[in-house]
Amino acid sequence: MATELPRWLEAPRRRASTALRANRLPHALLVQGPPGWGQAALARALALEMLERDRADAPADIAELAHPDLRWVLPEGKGEQIRIDAIRALAEFASQTPQIAPCKVAVLVPADALNEHAANALLKTLEEPPGSTYLLLVTEAPADLLPTIRSRCQRLDVVSAPRADVLAWVGQLAPEAKASLIDELGFELGFAPFPLAHAARDGSPTIRAVLDEAIGGASPIPLAEKLGTLPLDDVLSRSMRYLADALAHGLAGAPPRLQLRLDPEATGRAVELWTWHGDARAAVLQGSYPNPRLVLERLLYGWRALAA
Repeated sequence: MATELPRWLEAPRRRASTALRANRLPHALLVQGPPGWGQAALARALALEMLERDRADAPADIAELAHPDLRWVLPEGKGEQIRIDAIRALAEFASQTPQIAPCKVAVLVPADALNEHAANALLKTLEEPPGSTYLLLVTEAPADLLPTIRSRCQRLDVVSAPRADVLAWVGQLAPEAKASLIDELGFELGFAPFPLAHAARDGSPTIRAVLDEAIGGASPIPLAEKLGTLPLDDVLSRSMRYLADALAHGLAGAPPRLQLRLDPEATGRAVELWTWHGDARAAVLQGSYPNPRLVLERLLYGWRALAA
């Protein structure tokens, strides 16, 4: 991803930078905002500025930066927690004198992945922060953090920008992607700019054509194979956006994005399908791993039933 920050991240970066230069920046910042809007990118830029490193010559993934005064704290794996051992190591790191930079910086991504023991251990560092260490807690779900942690951090909010700004920024990063594809991917991804930029640059497929085929009566079994390249939770999330769109437009009498018109009976089935989506997503996010192929087939059978 480009080292230049989009405008919706530059504003909070400038606020923090001004406070840093005036020696008024608190030692714990809660970098928070909606999913996909670049909180980690903002934390990267701030960390490099604190360490007096040029953003342009630093790796895009700052976790790969070998710097003695930087600690990037992550869960051990996808869906895992940040455990107490990592926070104990962080506390030891924070207590040390900076080696080559003016200060030490620790970034927790995502901070809401702290388990109970790790969160309580972090509180001790937040209550008595070493004068030379800054802690950046990055989150898309601040409500999942302990209130006592939130109260000991100053918020640095990332605020969503107009859709036109998002599309213009993504278009710059993915100049070869057609505007129609960016718009379709944008809808499926909730116009969250960072996931959208990655999807547009990587040529991620959309699911719209597959859903339209299912609605048209095609067999869900071969169609499920076309969706198998995407993460299961991603497919479910995208499908839910189309379902919400179909329900909203059905009630308003306007055409939805999909080739689907919901009559009263089909609207009832659509509500049932929405409930099923929520249950399936919860199972995936909680670490229950159903057979992805069977879940995809069930999803497509549900869409086909809406047009029956």
